[in-house]
Amino acid sequence: MIGVLVITHGHSATDMVATLRRLMGDERTRGFEGLDVEVGEAKLDIRRRLHDAVARVDDGEGVLVCADLHGATPTNCAIEEMRDSRSMAVVAGVNLPMLIKLATATRAGLSPEALAHGALDTAIRSIRLEGCK
Repeated sequence: MIGVLVITHGHSATDMVATLRRLMGDERTRGFEGLDVEVGEAKLDIRRRLHDAVARVDDGEGVLVCADLHGATPTNCAIEEMRDSRSMAVVAGVNLPMLIKLATATRAGLSPEALAHGALDTAIRSIRLEGCK
């Protein structure tokens, strides 16, 4: 099953995964992990912690990394990890609907990139302007 690593600035990653676990249960969120990056944390430290987290969630089928900000250090570190190693895909702009989609999707027998496409579609469609005329 493809592992899912959420990486964000501050404590959003672990909070999002904890919320997802409360909503979806432990079974559906098996293979999910949050990785929080502190403001000002050294890039080499982020890269090392990211590498270790990817190894923890990868059961051999690959990893999808969901990051908060395109172009930011956590996302860039994930892209570097993707280039250097295993079967990975990286998406930026993580939101809770994306994670719910990932928790309910079949994560076995797909590539991380194929899984990412479905998650992206859900994330984009979930953004709405509500209550305005």
